Amino acid sequence: MRLPRALAPLRHRRYAALWTGAFASNIGTWMESVAVGVLVTTTTGQAGWAGLVAAAAFVPNALLGPLGGALADRVPRRALLLGTTAVQAMLAAGLTALAAFDAAEPWAVTLIVLASGCAGALGFPAYQSMMPDLVPREDLTGAVALGAAQWNLGRVIGPVLAGVVIALGGYEWAFAVNTVSFLAVIVAIAPIRLPAPSPTAGESIATGGELGGESLPDLEVAALVAGQAVDGSAELEAEVLGEAGAGAPAEVALGVDVGEAVA
Repeated sequence: MRLPRALAPLRHRRYAALWTGAFASNIGTWMESVAVGVLVTTTTGQAGWAGLVAAAAFVPNALLGPLGGALADRVPRRALLLGTTAVQAMLAAGLTALAAFDAAEPWAVTLIVLASGCAGALGFPAYQSMMPDLVPREDLTGAVALGAAQWNLGRVIGPVLAGVVIALGGYEWAFAVNTVSFLAVIVAIAPIRLPAPSPTAGESIATGGELGGESLPDLEVAALVAGQAVDGSAELEAEVLGEAGAGAPAEVALGVDVGEAVA
């Protein structure tokens, strides 16, 4: 049975496995995000704690994303993603234990969420940069679009499931589901073999991280160029900008050599 063009990247077993694992993890992450917000607000009676926990989860992406991009260009991406995902799984398991024993103090929850956010920020660029190694060039646009779709689906399904699970079993069950969801990513990544990264000569991780923070305007320009050079549409540009983060090199996000596109 031939898949629709939009689902064509799922023909590739390695991509399909990683997409499924990432989707499960995304749902689990949103379940945890909702659960920790409700937990700290209920425990303290102060809604400000929910905002603090949310900031602890997402601020590391802005601060450590460029460093994660530099690492993804210089160390084995599979090992990097396995390591950061394992750290997140252990932190989620710790949060589950704290909630199960009624020891989830707001400050401890916030620190765990912050540590998990840091691990995710360092590992996510490696996930992004795997795409060109998992699907052929003609399916790369579809793979990027499917990645954006699973992210949006996860942030709809996750909070709904969190409400159901918390009502039926408590906060610890929501955190336990998130722990298991990280294992789905590990199972998907473990068998994948990727080519070794080829960093730019003369660039260190430190300089790569500094450049990564400036890459978003370059990515926007590259997306505009590629949107015209590849198929003359703005659809590719929108998909690229919707999926790629500030730490991702333009060539990785687009799957094309920007220099060739300009030429």
